[in-house]
Amino acid sequence: EKHISETLLQEQINANNIEISDLDVMQAVKDIQKRNEMTAEQFEQAISQQGMDLEQYKKIVREQLLKLRVIDLKVKSKINVSDNQVMSEYRKYQKERENRYSVRAQHILIKLPIDADNTIIQEKLVFANSILQQLHQGKSFKEMAAQYSEDPNGESGGDLGEFSTGDLFPEFDSVLSRLKVNEISHPIRTAVGFHIVKINEKTYEQPVPFEQMKLMLYQKIYEQMVESEMNGWLEKLKQKSNIKRFM
Repeated sequence: EKHISETLLQEQINANNIEISDLDVMQAVKDIQKRNEMTAEQFEQAISQQGMDLEQYKKIVREQLLKLRVIDLKVKSKINVSDNQVMSEYRKYQKERENRYSVRAQHILIKLPIDADNTIIQEKLVFANSILQQLHQGKSFKEMAAQYSEDPNGESGGDLGEFSTGDLFPEFDSVLSRLKVNEISHPIRTAVGFHIVKINEKTYEQPVPFEQMKLMLYQKIYEQMVESEMNGWLEKLKQKSNIKRFM
């Protein structure tokens, strides 16, 4: 597939009489050298370690520049990202993050065996609810975690530190999103067991102003459109080409 694409690009380079000057090649080589913070001597030594001399390297650079030039001509020149597209992407981004938050929390974990049957699951849930009842009656969460939690952090009061939406168990998100500071969750079942979680701090993510995100969103949309246009262009070339595809 890659070989076919390379061949198609070369055909387009030839068909459109695209050329790259020696000056353009040398400037590209100097730019690469500058980005790598190398002297001319260091750069030639690095090339030599790859089994090439400078002339061979310049030939590779020329080939890459030719491909980029034909892609600019046939693909990128047709891309136009509108303000409406950028704004639509911004609204989508904000919608996805409007309920994101970070919290500081602690938990009590009652583990479930991997092969737990319904009887064991119910027993563990009843036990977790008995702990929750004691917490509602005023028992210290830290002390209850140290006494009952089966997570190693139980000794430190079950401290989970600070985390954001999606950082821990997916089952946490819908429950913790509704909890306020100092509130305690019902037992939340995850793959490892039942968790009783207390929220100590909660901060909702602040919206990022459009102007701060505009360039990043433009670039994201532009790259997606280039990829889509490129794939479509190559597919059309394959259909018109004489290249035989062997499966």
